[in-house]
Amino acid sequence: RGVLRRGMTVEGLRQFIIAQGSSRSVVLMEWDKIWAINKKVIDPVAPRYTAVDASKNIQIKVLNVNESSMQVAKHPKNSEVGDKTIWIAPTLIVDEIDAVEFKANENVTFINWGNLTINEIVKEKDKIVQIVAKPNIEDKNYKKTLKITWLADTKKAPLIPVVCYYFDHIISKAILGKEEDFKQYIGHETKFKIEMLGEPELALVKKSDIIQLQRKGFFICDQPYVPPNKYSFKTSPLVLIYIPDGHSKGLPADLVGLGKKDMSATIKNSVDLVKEFKNQEQKVNNLLTEKKDTAERKMEVAKLVSLRENCEVALVQGWNPAEIKVEDDKSKIVNDLLINIASIGDKIRKLKADKADKNVIQENVKILLELKTTYKATTGEEWKPGLTVSDNNVINKVSEVDVIKEPLDSKELSMKITEVGNKIRNLKADKVEKAVIDDEVKCLLKLKADYKSLTGTDWKPDATPKVKSIDKNLSEVNELLAQITEVGNKIRALKAEKSDKNLIDEEVKILLQLKANYKNITGRDWTPNLNVKKSEENELKTTDASTMSHKIKCQGDKVRVLKASKVEKAAIDAEVKILLALKADFKSCTGKDWVPEHNTVKVKQEKAESIENKTELNSDVAALVIKIKDHGNIVRVMKSNNTNKEELNEAIGKLLQLKSEYKSLTGQDFPSEGKAQSKKSKGNNDDLNKKAQPPKVKTPKQENKVENETTLKKITRLGLEAKKEENLSDWYSQVITKSELIEYYDVSGCYILRPWSFAIWESIRDFMDVKIKKMGVKNCYFPIFVSKAVLEKEKTHIADFAPEVAWVTKSGDSDLAEPIAIRPTSETVMYPAYAKWIQSYRDLPIKLNQWNNVVRWEFKHPQPFLRTREFLWQEGHTAFATYEEAEVEVYTALDLYAAVYTDLLAVPVVKGRKTEKEKFAGGVFTLTVEAYISASGRAIQGGTSHHLGQNFSRMFEIIFEDPVTQEKKYVFQNSWGLTTRTIGVLIMIHADNQGLVLPPQVASVQVVIIPCGITTSLKESDKEQLLDVCNKTCKMLKENNIRCEFDERDNYSPGWKFNHWELKGVPVRVEIGPKDMQQQQIVAVRRDNGQKLTIPTNNIIYVIKKLLDTIQSDLLAKATAELKQHMIVCKNWNTFCQHLDMKNILLSPFCGNIDCEGKIKDESAKNDPDVDTNAPSMGAKSLCIPFEQPAKITTEDKCIHPACTAKPQYYCLFGRSY
Repeated sequence: RGVLRRGMTVEGLRQFIIAQGSSRSVVLMEWDKIWAINKKVIDPVAPRYTAVDASKNIQIKVLNVNESSMQVAKHPKNSEVGDKTIWIAPTLIVDEIDAVEFKANENVTFINWGNLTINEIVKEKDKIVQIVAKPNIEDKNYKKTLKITWLADTKKAPLIPVVCYYFDHIISKAILGKEEDFKQYIGHETKFKIEMLGEPELALVKKSDIIQLQRKGFFICDQPYVPPNKYSFKTSPLVLIYIPDGHSKGLPADLVGLGKKDMSATIKNSVDLVKEFKNQEQKVNNLLTEKKDTAERKMEVAKLVSLRENCEVALVQGWNPAEIKVEDDKSKIVNDLLINIASIGDKIRKLKADKADKNVIQENVKILLELKTTYKATTGEEWKPGLTVSDNNVINKVSEVDVIKEPLDSKELSMKITEVGNKIRNLKADKVEKAVIDDEVKCLLKLKADYKSLTGTDWKPDATPKVKSIDKNLSEVNELLAQITEVGNKIRALKAEKSDKNLIDEEVKILLQLKANYKNITGRDWTPNLNVKKSEENELKTTDASTMSHKIKCQGDKVRVLKASKVEKAAIDAEVKILLALKADFKSCTGKDWVPEHNTVKVKQEKAESIENKTELNSDVAALVIKIKDHGNIVRVMKSNNTNKEELNEAIGKLLQLKSEYKSLTGQDFPSEGKAQSKKSKGNNDDLNKKAQPPKVKTPKQENKVENETTLKKITRLGLEAKKEENLSDWYSQVITKSELIEYYDVSGCYILRPWSFAIWESIRDFMDVKIKKMGVKNCYFPIFVSKAVLEKEKTHIADFAPEVAWVTKSGDSDLAEPIAIRPTSETVMYPAYAKWIQSYRDLPIKLNQWNNVVRWEFKHPQPFLRTREFLWQEGHTAFATYEEAEVEVYTALDLYAAVYTDLLAVPVVKGRKTEKEKFAGGVFTLTVEAYISASGRAIQGGTSHHLGQNFSRMFEIIFEDPVTQEKKYVFQNSWGLTTRTIGVLIMIHADNQGLVLPPQVASVQVVIIPCGITTSLKESDKEQLLDVCNKTCKMLKENNIRCEFDERDNYSPGWKFNHWELKGVPVRVEIGPKDMQQQQIVAVRRDNGQKLTIPTNNIIYVIKKLLDTIQSDLLAKATAELKQHMIVCKNWNTFCQHLDMKNILLSPFCGNIDCEGKIKDESAKNDPDVDTNAPSMGAKSLCIPFEQPAKITTEDKCIHPACTAKPQYYCLFGRSY
């Protein structure tokens, strides 16, 4: 679908496939081949049209010419393509890129007309402003003339706006090597837009038509031209997408820069151009450092930009920067590049903050990317945000070799080896190109060779000096450390306060400079641990083993805390290095490795104290354990005796409080008895009574292991893994699949309705069928197919459905004589039959309804039930002799839909009338019921009832003879429909994080019975008796019209069954166990709130029926409260969007104007061009004009849109919707 939209043809694809043959080989190739084949298919048949650049064009004044038109072929080599009309006028328009090639007194061939002689070229500051020409049509010599395309500027044939889109490859390199990372070749600009003016004939181009703009290439129509709207007077331009032809490399010249041909003439010497550009760049950099907004600076910047354009033109003509040798100091070049990168980066950030034009931002981004590319070519490394002009590593890698050549002692060489080694590891971790890593490895090997030649031994990791001695002034170093700490703290404070970024950047520059000074003095990089050291010299001379051991212990604790907190690996590695250095210092001081058992007197004292504390703790824990056990026994006895609920809750609360005290003392939860205890723990009670010892404390590793094992055992995919309030989309998908409502199908947008969901639809159908038959409506069925001629009869009606109509074009391998549509709705299917059946007033009224499926091939993101390509519905179509009869039925049908939602689905709705903008196409007015979904803050249309007036009867000639006047009159018609979307509304409103919640009225199973307490210790006779009781209970409920199911599966535990039926949303779960059987009772659990009820067996029917009614009313009450809470009266535009973002729907005064409604929707949308039109940040659309108005419109009320001056007519309900 994607390549077809870009202009690929099916025939082109077919020929490409045939060209590949039947080989199984995997072939890598560029796109050029497939596009070249495609060009051969479209070139002979694509009509030719003309367009010129809308912003870069020149007017030509033609002497002695009058306005006239002429017919020319659309394709010079294929007359079957047809003819078109072109216009000639005294004023012509040509592209500026062509005009610069004109020369005075020479002929230019104007395609499709003939030769014109250029008399005069008028210029201002070397820019062409006008050209004067005269016709020379008699001269038929076209061999050596310049050929151009042109358009006539005339009011008789106004030009139409055209927007051309060009797309570049997302990955800029044609073929990637195995070691290359594709990320290095993305991020550049790939979408380009050029606005043009097209000839009037382009207005006839239809969507998906392939055409050729002469001298510009092939294009496919993505959106046809739409004339000015009669309400908004806005024009929709013709949108074209460029089709690659497989030959031309890169993008069209228009995108590289118009006027490149004449500019190239001024370029004489590439080397001189580069030198001039670099000198000018340095001059601008110097002016930028002064930070003065002077006229001189602006002039110099303009000159630099001009030079840059010349460089780009030279680059297009084959100029390679690598071949231009400019003698310059390498470090100076790198520093200049860094300054320019920083400057352009700041400029881009400022432009984004000021919400500048997107094209301006993109131009600057291009410049920035080019600077970074130049930086990489110069230094061999990618530019990174942390680099500054003072960093030593920004100079080319050659400088690394230069450093090696300087005479170094063994310590300095060892440090250098460690530094380069770390650098290689970082490069590998970042997956840098292999060539870069290889260069660093060569450098490392040379350093190690130098070390061996100097010391006579191979370099080893432990040869690295721990801390380089500082022979410089110690006070100067300490002062630098203090300054670094101070500035670092200042930056952190600024970031915490969310200060201005420029202010933070200034402080960061100061910090980087201080760190660079520190490195120059000490010979090594500053690290965070240096801040806490009073002096490195004192640390190096520390010989106290006990002090060093304590530091090692503290540092070890720090590392463990970081690991437990899952801090970034780089931070942990830095602390580990410090720990290893401390251990090495300990070894050099004591002559032996540090081990944890190296205890000092202080450690022994701590151990003694801990033993004393443990003894005291044991006695406290022992007493507490006894209390908990005693109280636990009391609670169990109370439960078995069915003690009063309030007393039981009080006892349980006290038990929980005791367990909380146990946890605060031991740091662990109180161990529960039974299965949780291991076999080895037998006799623990005796041990506790004798020794009163707390449980052994596990090590972190043991705890993690136990926790992981427990977690793995408990993991099940039965329940929902997404939460409604966190990820509504994933939650919805899991609810509909895990509750067995939907099964996905291999045709996108089509779904299998499983019995659980189809039963809901059957409940709705049964409820409605009785009601509509009472209205005198009869059921029928009409075919699913519609002929093209009939479908297009009512153009206004079909306009809304046209993009969604699915067509059948083939029968087997044969093409149908005429495409046949699959019904998107049935007006055009049914009404031709109505015209036959209705002849007299005696044939009226006619009231028919059909339960069927329709297909609307939507391209929006499909959502089961809410937006699908095929769905089930009922559609009623009626015809009456008078308007009054028809009007009464429209309101009756709407009341029926409202009853479906409130009485069956327990969903509150707002009844109202659609605005003129939102009403049904081809109808007089539309009534609707709107529901509200609090989870997304969006409304959803629940069902509609349309009064069609006489619009369709006039179109299909549905006429009857008036009994009084004997005149022929057109009937008045209605249509009304309700779809399976109702099921989606039910799910979104009632379901929760445990699964589906079904209102009892539509639940196919209202009560599920689950036997409990069946264990291996239960006697077989008791088990059979329990199952018999469950069966009898189920049968009794069914006999009393309660839909019930007995889950007697023996391969699942009761807990699993609880979750399963809770996920499916069954309103009531009945649990029956051996004790319940003995006490002649059952336990009922409500799905909607989890409440448990104990019901005597002799009163089951009455209580269950009453409970189901209560659940139904409670669900409706809860949803109604949410609707009222979020339906707000708003008269102020300033708070309109705020309320909208708080997931509200708004009642606001509204004038009813279509234009005004469009503005409200556009201006209330969040300012994000990439957002989906149906996402939560879409604009507010009118939902309906509620029948129940919140108040009367007064003279003081104004339309909600601030720019609207019209008087409001009513309160309209606005909101985001599905």
